[in-house]
Amino acid sequence: MFRVLNLIVSIIMALTVGLSTPHVLAADRQGVSGAISNLLFDSDFCTNGMRRILSSDPNIDFEKQAIRDLTALVIREYLKAGYPSKNENLKHVRRMIDIIRSNRTELEKIGLNPDEIISSLYISDMAKSQHIIDKYKDTFFNGDYLTAFLEHSRMSMFEADEMAKKLGISDEAWQRLTSGVIGHDGPSIPGTWWEEMYSKKLGKPYPKLMAQQGVIHAYLDRMDQGGLYRINKSLEGGIRKISYDMYNRKKTPQYHNLTETVKYAFGDVHEKTIPQLDHLDQVVVPKFFPEGNFPPFLRKQRAEFDQSQEYLEFVEFKGNPQRVIIKDKDGAEVVVKTLDEFWLFISVFSNK
Repeated sequence: MFRVLNLIVSIIMALTVGLSTPHVLAADRQGVSGAISNLLFDSDFCTNGMRRILSSDPNIDFEKQAIRDLTALVIREYLKAGYPSKNENLKHVRRMIDIIRSNRTELEKIGLNPDEIISSLYISDMAKSQHIIDKYKDTFFNGDYLTAFLEHSRMSMFEADEMAKKLGISDEAWQRLTSGVIGHDGPSIPGTWWEEMYSKKLGKPYPKLMAQQGVIHAYLDRMDQGGLYRINKSLEGGIRKISYDMYNRKKTPQYHNLTETVKYAFGDVHEKTIPQLDHLDQVVVPKFFPEGNFPPFLRKQRAEFDQSQEYLEFVEFKGNPQRVIIKDKDGAEVVVKTLDEFWLFISVFSNK
């Protein structure tokens, strides 16, 4: 008992004396328990015995806090990729997380943990960041960027697993987190980009979904990747995100070609997502939610997804070579020359 008390006093002293140090200030975002777990992460106190002492305190839900700290560490990796408002990958993940946060009660009613789903969402696309792809592509993928990108979930889980071990997250909790990641870019039904490219580049089928949280993740991911939604007067969603991916991807018909990029984003990206969502609705959801308890908020989100194509009514292609024109309901129109201009004017004209 004396050893435990002495250890607690040492931690309090470390918190009091070190409040001006960066890692304590960052940890304090979650209060004292967050600061303790971050001190452990950065110090020699990070041992199994120490974790058992802290987790035995009824006032500290150690695993819950450790998962929150894991999420914070993963977010730091996203921020290394640049300014958040310009990071389309991070914006994609955060849009899905906003939906989860707004519907916590529905998820808790069916026995799912919203915080764990949020952590899985952040983990899933972490390795799309250039600095992580660069870390692995030469060693494991013969320098091939596309193959590394296709395996981003595997790299993400590898990176996060190292963090989780240091934070003392149990094997059971880690399994729940990874089951919310695996297969989230599916379902890889015939004709989909993931099914074709993954099997072609890696010689194996894309992983199947494993659990309810994974199905929810896949449903949100498909709707966001193939949809377009108005957020704070701006149009956001996967159609926009992927338009930038393709516009800047060399050796494709869309590379710096605005007309081809817009046609691809509203055509292939949206239209090829519809069969995936239909497969989820008709095959996957009944399998994982046999009692009919699939969260209603996802059905509402599907209705918004189905309206995405309506924004194409404000776009017209004219001339040879074709120009991209944005027009409003009153007949006003503007010729756009860059992808930034396209998204600016279609957001404004479609909101009149």
